[in-house]
Amino acid sequence: MLDDLTTAIKAQLYERATSPLLGSFLISWCIINYEVLLIVFSSLSAPEKITYINMNLFANKNDYLTMGFLFPLATSLALILIYPYPAAWIYKISRSHHKELKKIKQAIEDETPLTQKEGRELRTIAIRQQAAADVAIQKHLEEIKTLKVIISQLEPNNVQLADQIQTKEKECLDIQRKLDAAQKDIKTLEELVNNPNTGTSIDFNNLEPFELIERQENQRKSSAPPGNMGREYIFKTVTEAIEKYIQDIKPFGNVNCTVYIANEKVYTSYPTTNGELVQGWGSIDAEAVSTSTLTIMNNLRNHREKS
Repeated sequence: MLDDLTTAIKAQLYERATSPLLGSFLISWCIINYEVLLIVFSSLSAPEKITYINMNLFANKNDYLTMGFLFPLATSLALILIYPYPAAWIYKISRSHHKELKKIKQAIEDETPLTQKEGRELRTIAIRQQAAADVAIQKHLEEIKTLKVIISQLEPNNVQLADQIQTKEKECLDIQRKLDAAQKDIKTLEELVNNPNTGTSIDFNNLEPFELIERQENQRKSSAPPGNMGREYIFKTVTEAIEKYIQDIKPFGNVNCTVYIANEKVYTSYPTTNGELVQGWGSIDAEAVSTSTLTIMNNLRNHREKS
């Protein structure tokens, strides 16, 4: 509370001290009443100072009113309101004279001929600057010529490198495609030992996973009749393959399990103590039968590992 009050008082005092009226008034008062200041700062004692001021400087109330307030106030108002106009007029005249003097000086300098010594110095300076400029220009021309030679040598390499980069990018894209296909199906391909359609074994050492998928899918598309009969044939083949896979890995133990497809989704059903348990394992895509079948087999194997 006290700190806030002190801060407010300081702010008010600073505002008053920086006021043009108060500053002018104090200056005017000090000039008009300079004798008071001399007495105050003299070596007299305090009573003597007060007695002298009351008897000689402010002998009556009119002196206090005129010398102490009215005259300083009138002088300060004159400084604030009247003084700027003549000051601006005088400043304008002064700057005009200064401008005229500068023009006269420039004209005299322009009309004054150079001496022989000054001419020789200027010519020497100009020759030196021209020589330095010629050297710099020649240096830049040599650098440009060198850069052109380097660029002409690098252009064939740039074309060759661009071709190599384009070839490598194509190879990377092809490798990435193969890698994506392999990572998607490598886990389930280890479990798929026999081809569910032909019953023939497949040599996994000489066949990449995505090639196996494409071959199986082409075999099934070529052997399947068109239309609804074709879809029934595909679903029957998938059901047989999944039933055989369940018999091999036994994801539900030794429980007899039924596999069926409804709405293109594969389900298994087997009895438990709480009744018949039906589980879904994924959808069959007629356009990518092998891939979707391998996904379902992978889900069954993951179920066995978790169990």
